[in-house]
Amino acid sequence: MLPPTVVQDASLEDLTGFLDRFMRVQSLKAVVDLQLTYVTDDKTKERILTDVRGAILAERPDSIRVNAKLPVTRTSAFDMASFKGMFQVYLSLQNRFFEGSTASKARSEKRSENIRPQHIFEPLLVAPFAADSIRVLDPIREGRTQYYVIDEILRNGDDYRIGRKFWFNREDLKLSRLEIRGDDGELLTTARYQEWSDYGEDIFPGIVTIDRPVDGYTLKITFLKPGINEAPPADTFVLEPPDGVKVEHIEEVPTAVKTNNRSS
Repeated sequence: MLPPTVVQDASLEDLTGFLDRFMRVQSLKAVVDLQLTYVTDDKTKERILTDVRGAILAERPDSIRVNAKLPVTRTSAFDMASFKGMFQVYLSLQNRFFEGSTASKARSEKRSENIRPQHIFEPLLVAPFAADSIRVLDPIREGRTQYYVIDEILRNGDDYRIGRKFWFNREDLKLSRLEIRGDDGELLTTARYQEWSDYGEDIFPGIVTIDRPVDGYTLKITFLKPGINEAPPADTFVLEPPDGVKVEHIEEVPTAVKTNNRSS
C-alpha cells in the first residue's frame, strides 16, 4: 500500500496571492520548444509534431506572436499573431493565411487549422479576476490527489456561471491546472502547469500544456528562456501575408488593424 500523501492547508487569500504573482507578469519574450498533438481530420488517430523550436512574444492586454520552426530544416512550420481584437495565422506547409476576429467561434473540419494565438495567450498571461466576480474555494479529490479549486463565478445576465477554475495541488499549493469555460459552460481550454520558478516578485511556469478539446489539439510549451517582462516591439504582432498568398477571411475582421495585402 502506498503511504498517504501529505497535504497542506491554505486559505482563499493564500492561493489568490500565488495567482497575483502569476498575473503580474506583463510580457514575455520567450524561446520555447513546442510539441503539437492534433486529431486527424477523420478523427481516427493522433498526429504529433515534436522537436519544434519556437518563439513566443506576448504583452498584455491581448497581444501575442507565436513562431515555430520545423525540426532538422528549421524552416517555418507556422506563424501566428493576435492584436487588438484580430488574429492572423500563416501555415507555411499549406501556404495558407487566415485572419479574423478573436471573437469568432468558427471552426474548421481540418483540426490543424483551428490553432488560434489568442487561445495560447489566455493561459500564459492570465487575466486578473473580473472586478465583480465571486470567488469560491472548494477542496476536491481526484484519485489519490487532493486539490484546492478556486471557482471564478461571473454574472451572466440574471444568472451566474463559472468562467474559470484554478486547481492547486495540495502537496505544494502551486497552480496545477486552469480550466476556461464559455458562456454556455462548455469547457474550452484546460492548461496544465509544471516547474514553477520565481522571477523577483513574479512567478512563472517552465512547462505549460494547453488542451483545446473543442478544436482537437494539445500544445505543450517548454520554456527554455521565458524572457519575463521583456517587452516586444509593437510591430511584432501584425503579420504580412507572403507574396502571392491569398488571405482567407474568417468572419468579420475589426477595422482597428488591417494587413498590407501585397499583389503577386
